[in-house]
Amino acid sequence: MVEDIMRFAKPRSPVIEDVELRPILVDAVASARAGEGSIDIRVPDTSAVLRADREMVRAALLNLLLNALQSGSTEPVELFVSEQGDRCRIDIADRGAGFGDIDPERLFEAFHTTKRAAPALVWRSSGASSRSRVER
Repeated sequence: MVEDIMRFAKPRSPVIEDVELRPILVDAVASARAGEGSIDIRVPDTSAVLRADREMVRAALLNLLLNALQSGSTEPVELFVSEQGDRCRIDIADRGAGFGDIDPERLFEAFHTTKRAAPALVWRSSGASSRSRVER
């Protein structure tokens, strides 16, 4: 987990290459399990290949998974992959309370959190922030 935080804290230039999605999903889920204990996330079968930076995709997925696991729900986190043509969509769903009355634009601000109190070292961002980082 410390290794994951160090990767997240030290931005680098993207290394774009063809990467298989499933091993990245498996790795991100394993890291989320290590950070949150016994959790129920099933990695879908997929043969999707992305043209992306492997570490940046992994970091974004891990951030979204950890946020979903911390949503306050006892229901399993669901992970879906769909492919259409040359596009790949990854959905991570939880059954938490949602964002409430927060302005949706605030969710994309760096270090914005919807948590009331945070421990000394946390992934201090909403899951939506990962979307912003991936799209750039």
